[in-house]
Order: sequence, then structure tokens, then C-alpha cells
Amino acid sequence: MTDRELPEQYLDGYAEIVAEVSATGRRLTRDEVSSRRALGEQAAEAGHGLRALVSSHLTAARTAWPGTPGSADGALAAVQQVIDAFAEGYERAQLLAVRQ
Repeated sequence: MTDRELPEQYLDGYAEIVAEVSATGRRLTRDEVSSRRALGEQAAEAGHGLRALVSSHLTAARTAWPGTPGSADGALAAVQQVIDAFAEGYERAQLLAVRQ
């Protein structure tokens, strides 16, 4: 599967989270972090590459950025938090797969 064929489900709610977090300056909520981890786990279990997934997140952030209220620092902080949680879930799924 190429980058362009990644299912959109792994970006569900991403633009909204980035917009809200960058506008308010708050950190992601526990539910938001948990949902991003779960999506990372699902992506790993489906066999998608982490690099392609991160690239998809960055592309979505660039697309949403012009309409995102708040500072560049706030938007980048939101993107960092989302990708960190997503990658954590991805790595957890890979570790569990290796242990099995």
C-alpha cells in the first residue's frame, strides 16, 4: 500500500483536535490521547508503515493549517502531541506482535 492509499480512518478527528488545541493552547485530553494511541495500534496491526502514517498526519496538518486559529507554536505543539500518541500506540502493537 502506498501513502496515497492509506485509509482516512487513521486521521479521524485529527484536524479538529489540531484546530482546538492550537487555538486554546491546551494539551490533548486523556480521551484524545487514548484515541490516537488506538488508531496507531490499528494502523500497525493493519501493516501500514509508520513513515507513511506520519507523512499523512503532516500533510493533513499542512492542509488544515491556513484555517486553523491560534499560533504556529500552538499548532505545532498539537501536531507533536498527536503524532507522539499515535506512534506510541503503533510501537506498542509492534512490540506485542514481536512477543507473540
